[in-house]
Amino acid sequence: MTIYSASNRSIESIDPLKQATQTPPSYTPQSETPQYQQSPRMSEHQEYSTPIAAAKPTIGERFHKISSKAGWPLNKAANVIGAEGWWPTSMDKECNKAARILHSFTQLDSSAPPKANGPMHPTGLTRKSMVKIPPAVLRNCAGLAIFNVLRAGACHSSLAGGSGVIIARRDDGTWSPPSAFIVTTLGAGFMFGLDVYDCVCVLNTQEQVSAFTNPRVSLGAEGSIAMGPVGTGGHVESAVSKTAKPMWSYMKSRGLWAGVQIDGTIILSRSDANGLFYNERGITAKKILRGDVAWPMGAKPLFEVLKALEGRLDYDRTIVQEVGMVPPPSEAIMSDKDSSASIYSGPRERHAEETHNVASNETTAYRDEPAPEYKDDDKPQYNKDAGKPEHKDDEEYDMLADEKERLASSAELLRFPGNCGPSHKACGTTYLFHRQSGNELSNMSTTEDLSFAFYGTLIHSPSVQTLEILEQAIVAVSASTGRIIALQANIPKDQVEQTLKALGVPPDRTTHLLSGQFLIPGFVDTHNHAPQWMQRGLGQGMHILDWLSGVTFPNEARFRDPEYARRVYADMVVGMLRQGVTTASYYGSLHGDATCILADTCLKKGQRAFVGKCNMNRNSPDFYRDASVEESLAETERCIRHIQTIDPSNKLLKYVITPRFAISCEGDLLAGLGSIASRNPDLPIQTHFNEAEQEVKATLSLFPDFTNEVDLYSHYGLLKPRSILAHCTIMTDAETQRLADLDCGIAHCPTSNMTVGGGFMAAPVREFLNCGMKVGLGTDSGGGFSSSILDSMRHALIASFSREAASAGREKGLTLEEVFYLSTMGGARVMGMDDKIGNFKVGKEFDAVVIDMNTARGGVNAPIEEEDELRRVFDKFLMTGDDRNMIEVFVKGQKVHSL
Repeated sequence: MTIYSASNRSIESIDPLKQATQTPPSYTPQSETPQYQQSPRMSEHQEYSTPIAAAKPTIGERFHKISSKAGWPLNKAANVIGAEGWWPTSMDKECNKAARILHSFTQLDSSAPPKANGPMHPTGLTRKSMVKIPPAVLRNCAGLAIFNVLRAGACHSSLAGGSGVIIARRDDGTWSPPSAFIVTTLGAGFMFGLDVYDCVCVLNTQEQVSAFTNPRVSLGAEGSIAMGPVGTGGHVESAVSKTAKPMWSYMKSRGLWAGVQIDGTIILSRSDANGLFYNERGITAKKILRGDVAWPMGAKPLFEVLKALEGRLDYDRTIVQEVGMVPPPSEAIMSDKDSSASIYSGPRERHAEETHNVASNETTAYRDEPAPEYKDDDKPQYNKDAGKPEHKDDEEYDMLADEKERLASSAELLRFPGNCGPSHKACGTTYLFHRQSGNELSNMSTTEDLSFAFYGTLIHSPSVQTLEILEQAIVAVSASTGRIIALQANIPKDQVEQTLKALGVPPDRTTHLLSGQFLIPGFVDTHNHAPQWMQRGLGQGMHILDWLSGVTFPNEARFRDPEYARRVYADMVVGMLRQGVTTASYYGSLHGDATCILADTCLKKGQRAFVGKCNMNRNSPDFYRDASVEESLAETERCIRHIQTIDPSNKLLKYVITPRFAISCEGDLLAGLGSIASRNPDLPIQTHFNEAEQEVKATLSLFPDFTNEVDLYSHYGLLKPRSILAHCTIMTDAETQRLADLDCGIAHCPTSNMTVGGGFMAAPVREFLNCGMKVGLGTDSGGGFSSSILDSMRHALIASFSREAASAGREKGLTLEEVFYLSTMGGARVMGMDDKIGNFKVGKEFDAVVIDMNTARGGVNAPIEEEDELRRVFDKFLMTGDDRNMIEVFVKGQKVHSL
């Protein structure tokens, strides 16, 4: 891997072996790996060798020690039946238990030996593989309460008791150390039996986490609790995306039980156990869950499992493997009807999460099923042969089914946005993410939802001044989610097949990039006028207002014809994808119907886009203006509803509030749009801002109560962190600082600024970057004669060099590293998508372009010479390449263009 730094334009080669122990100079970790502190406990079976602060043990501490010893035979008895010990014991044992329970609910690894034998597990029983908690649930949670309970019931009452730990996600995304608690319940209702069950309670809000910092919390009183979503698909995404979510419970049990009730469970904090574990008497759960203490060594198994779930490579594989060898109790899934859900007891065959309806191709989860009829061997009977291919015998089919189950449970390491943070770069440039398992679990004859991969060179920007080249790299992508599930560099060719096998990627779904080929992230165009596609190149050299009235408005007026809009927009979106623009922020025309057609076209063609109807009710020809403020706002609301209907989860599309600029909008219209923005805090906003001297003077003459455009747009509620301001070429220091304070994004459009508007205008991009502002590139076609982001990069360099010359060197020009960042990650930040796109990072969606610099493609780029290293080839592409070098384009893992 090679890292190029824009600050000194130096090149540094990184040794992958050293990288595991040394942080690259260009990288500053934002969240370091928590340092373990040595727990006072010397071994698994010894008490603390040193009392807390050398003080006399309290009554509670003495009781804790006695209780731990007394509970050992009870927990051992639970182990005999294959259940976790439920009696409260020392925190190191509680953490080990929590690690096993969490592992069994997520199935990090299903490759354990047939007989589980090791120091951390209680029996040698055969392990069964299960997938229970969907990855999306864990990725988005605020905390986890992991515990198990012994429950006894007869007739109309029941009594339960157990123990566990809670961990919380801190503000920086890292995980807090664990806090201990005990569980007790006195329930009512008809229940009969004896059971030991494990539970993972998913806390979805900080308020739910805070409830667990109290000495006593009652589930169902302080916080509602319900069965968590299971399986995969849209219902899981829908549940996770809801703003108001209850706590979710996931359970499995062993024993005879006719019902499980979670509401009414009392959680009591174990302050004495926490005090002994952290060697701090009186330590509170609140302090622990805030992360004000270090992770003790006794909690290492739990922390290592969490690191593995996050996809980090620096976890202790020996510990995680040992944790995974523990046989979990038999499975049970709660009903989603209420918290007093019926339980389906007994072991399941494979595919316990979902069963497949072959005829209808629908998938349903096991919920509220009638108890199966048992035969003499007391095993539930399933139609194991349902959907089995006729040409395969039973043994071969079972082996294939087992292998599919292994891939589904092990090829998808769950990534938490937690402790791994950026610091995983220090452990070998390998990132793992779990892909969600799909219907392929249910029927081997259905189409498999397999991952695909690329092997070769990847180039991206981790930061504004850093260009990273990953050689001999594998990037694997989930076909179902479109997300990157693995990224690993410096893999010799003879190890590629083995690595792909470990990731569950078939060789025939892997593309091996050739010499002269490499992958880059998709380009982001932060400012584009979709209806101006047909007028590119017209009106060069005209002043901005003359260009609008003479060229642009007559052209855009043609989009009142839906058929014309449909034809032009189809050609435009395909053209943008051909040029590697995977994401764009589009201004539509003022026509609501045409704007809806633009959104439909982007969705159909697979382009990620912001789409907005232009709002303009004055200072334009009668044939091209909104009839009134009311009509303009009503059409805006209609377009918003349309996009929310065709893409309700905003997987590709989002409406963007679009006042064309203040000159074309009355104050009432700006106020109405500000009101829409206030009612829809997730919608972005875009407009033109300080574009040209003529435009600025005209704006302030129409709004004499304001001294500048910052005051104007801010007054109407249109300057927010989600605002995209195009141009910004004429800026005072005060205006720049105000925009920086408001966290607005800048769409730098050098091509149009230097050719249309009235003079050679160059935005102070260096100043914006020095202020830490979000800056991306925009083609502004057709104000810009080119719709190519490559041209925008080149023109951004030229504009910056002109400012450097004009300032006698005080304002440094941009570098290639920086303009490439602006075209990818910078644009993603401006559009508020840097958590989803912009570079190659595990968990992000795969928006990418395959570049081929071989002249056999017919391009006229600078040819590759034998001595050219990768960086020289990359520079030749940026400065001489075009769409003929972009042979494949992907958006969200889907191929949307190929040559």
